[in-house]
Amino acid sequence: MFSTIANFPTNKPIYVTPIDPPMNSALRFNDGAKESLLAELANDLKEKPLQIHEGETAQRIIQNSELFTVQTTRASYTALRVVVAIGKTGNARTLGVPGERLSKVFTRLIDPGEFSDKDVLVVGGGDSAVEAAVALARAGKSDNILIS
Repeated sequence: MFSTIANFPTNKPIYVTPIDPPMNSALRFNDGAKESLLAELANDLKEKPLQIHEGETAQRIIQNSELFTVQTTRASYTALRVVVAIGKTGNARTLGVPGERLSKVFTRLIDPGEFSDKDVLVVGGGDSAVEAAVALARAGKSDNILIS
């Protein structure tokens, strides 16, 4: 559960509270770090009667009048509503260059502290690349981080 958040870098700041419009959700959580958000989400789930089926891939969604049938690799489920939340976190874009599959090349940063004694090159132009570079600089041996 929460694999996208769990794979964020250690102590990554998380800002979840919208200013406008105000949050209207049965699950309540606060701004904090990755670890505090994961703890709050896990705690909330203990108190909610949710059936969670992990390790299944949705293969088909069929609308039958006012209900949906979701067919997965393991079973079929009926639902009043279906939320399809597809992100790119699990499918990192690569450059198609020699060496990008070497064991020392990573497509996500989990613990910047693992690289505290290493020289690091961050490749990317988005928020994640800048956040990774800042986290590495804070944990690293120098503030000399190259972002390409």
